[in-house]
Order: sequence, then structure tokens, then C-alpha cells
Amino acid sequence: MRKLEVFVNEKLRVSKDNVTPDIPLGEQGWGCTSVNSMFNELYQTDDFLIGDIDLMRLHSIYTEDYTEDRVTIFDKVFLALKRRKWCKKIINVILSEFTFEEGVEKIQEILRNNAKCEFAQSTINTKRQVIRILDSHKTPAMVLSFSKL
Repeated sequence: MRKLEVFVNEKLRVSKDNVTPDIPLGEQGWGCTSVNSMFNELYQTDDFLIGDIDLMRLHSIYTEDYTEDRVTIFDKVFLALKRRKWCKKIINVILSEFTFEEGVEKIQEILRNNAKCEFAQSTINTKRQVIRILDSHKTPAMVLSFSKL
């Protein structure tokens, strides 16, 4: 027999943290704390952004601006205005979804050339998520770290 709490939470569509699943991650209090890369050269980053991401499709996705007033530390290869704009758009796409699984699927839809998006959740600290976007050569092109603020 299931616990009453599990049954009530399931019927009310509430998670263990009492967060309803129809609220975007950005409104649940999640924010991106850092964006890192294994790339050291700017041309590698530009090749990834142009070759492995469908930028026109990314641009056409409507999202709220969840990166405003949040602390986000960008790796040196993403500091240029154009690259930072695309990073913020990817962050906003993830934070506009209701779960990280849905955010990863949405990012996977805009990737091409065998690029892959994956995420991992710490079993110890559930208030931290890490999403990696691997380029077509399986190099971590972007490592996005999210924390519940």
C-alpha cells in the first residue's frame, strides 16, 4: 500500500518540494551559475556555435528572460557579446521548461552534426544540476551549472 503523502502529491501534481510541475524552472527559483567550456580558442567556440547548433531555430524559440538579475559566470571563450547572447538564449530555453529533462530535449532538438546534450543530478545535493553539451567531436563545448537560488 502506498503512502498517503505520495498518493496526495501524485493527485495534486505536486513534487516532494511542493513545487507544481507546470511552473517553469526559472520561476521555481533555478538559475544558471556558470557556463564553462573545454575550448581555449575562440575559433573552436565559433565553429561549435555555427556548425553544431541551428542558430536560426534557437533564435525563433520564444523564452522569458531568466538570465536578467542572476549571477552567471561565463568562461573566457563566451565573454564576447555575440557568444554570450547565444549562451543566454540556451540558458533561457532550459529555464523556460518545466523540468530539466524537457530542457535537455528542447536543446537536443536544435543540435546537429551528432552533437549531444546530457545532464546529471547530484544524488547528494538536489539543488544542483549540470548540463553538458557535447560537440560533434564529443568534446564538452558547454558545461552549464544550475543551482536553486
